Amino acid sequence: MDISLCIATMNRTKELKLALIEINKVLYLFRDNDIDSKLIIVDSSIDISTKKLLEEWKNKNNFNVDYNYLEPSGTDAAYKLAINKATTDYIWLLSDDDLISSEELKACLKQIINSMKENKNILINMSLYSKDLNELYIPKFIESDKNYMYIKGINNLISVTGKIASHISIGIVKKSEWLKYEKNFPSFKDLRIAGIIIQCLSKGCYLIKDPLIKLRSGNQSWTERSYKIWYITWPCLLVYLNISRKILKANCEMDIIRFTRNIIHYKSINSDISAEPALDQFKSSLHKIILFIIRKMSKKIIYKISIILSAFSRYPSITLSQLVE
Repeated sequence: MDISLCIATMNRTKELKLALIEINKVLYLFRDNDIDSKLIIVDSSIDISTKKLLEEWKNKNNFNVDYNYLEPSGTDAAYKLAINKATTDYIWLLSDDDLISSEELKACLKQIINSMKENKNILINMSLYSKDLNELYIPKFIESDKNYMYIKGINNLISVTGKIASHISIGIVKKSEWLKYEKNFPSFKDLRIAGIIIQCLSKGCYLIKDPLIKLRSGNQSWTERSYKIWYITWPCLLVYLNISRKILKANCEMDIIRFTRNIIHYKSINSDISAEPALDQFKSSLHKIILFIIRKMSKKIIYKISIILSAFSRYPSITLSQLVE
């Protein structure tokens, strides 16, 4: 049995240094339980601080570390390089600020080993903390009384995970399956990697109910990028994955009224929605007609409409005006 931990990083030496403290313990756990492991780092930083950090860490710890520098090319390219460097059966993609709980991993390592022996993927639970890790906000994203529950099928998976499935660390998956789905998976930009992992997990995975990953809050929720991810790309990804209407309704806003509102709000902060191929995943004629009309409308008109809509929705107009400015 073997596994590669793959991390893409860019100008986040401080966060990576903290993550490596727990990764160090995790790699010892794998070694003590006869699991061959490898740490693969793809660095796109503008300076050499990350490289120096990895060199110091590698000198202190006798682990298999593969450091790679890549000119800034986006997370897709970075993780693709990391996965191509992996020679193991399993891969676990991690963000550079993900903190693996080594104590929780130690408690459930037997289940992980059994999953690998059965040639199955592994669904990872997560918790949410404040940015400084002093306050626990969400103990478990996936609420389940059953440990080591087997999940198969895209609808079953999303009904269990909800939006947390959009996080790349959600699964330990077989490299062979990743390569199979990655080959023809369309561009969803920020969520393409998550989409491939979701497809891998949907073919069959075991849930580890105790959270192995500590996520840190503090991201801006009212930025163009975050708005696009949750109100544009995420619904489009679920449509592409053929999620049932019931699960779609529970996990995103894709009915025609909210779809129209979200597209209008998004165009008010980003005038060019013609370059969003994910939107074309909506197959219904009504969705296509509305999308065509909104794409043709000027930003000035769209902005005025968005201000009116703000008076009748949870989106504050001051936020929209700030984003446009």
